Amino acid sequence: MEFTGKKFSIMKFIEPKIHGFIDYMAGIILIAAPSFFSFDNAAETLIPASVGIIQITYSLFTRYEFGIFSGISMRKHLMLDMIGGAVLVTASWIFGFASEIWQAYMMLGVFEILVAFLTKPYSQRRHYRNHGVRVHQ
Repeated sequence: MEFTGKKFSIMKFIEPKIHGFIDYMAGIILIAAPSFFSFDNAAETLIPASVGIIQITYSLFTRYEFGIFSGISMRKHLMLDMIGGAVLVTASWIFGFASEIWQAYMMLGVFEILVAFLTKPYSQRRHYRNHGVRVHQ
């Protein structure tokens, strides 16, 4: 899913540097979500915690300012964010606890998808450390 038209490029206003901060905060919130929302059973607890741990892990391997290892591109990272958001949005129905709690999953998943959709896939100022560009002095 790539939107390159003028209309869609204006909508992408979150810089990758800001997205990196949001990634780690959202990962921590997802890990802590079961205690915030008083989830009861194992599936309710395991799903957001797993998504949070996976999100922090692939954030560490993304080529952006908050990544430590430059393994995946920002575009792939944004696709993983959208997949994680979709998992959260649909999890309560797939795993059969929609009658108990679905609002928290919906809120967290939609947030993940929106942030991914509104993030620029590359920085205006390239991050030279992770792009293999040599700076000669």
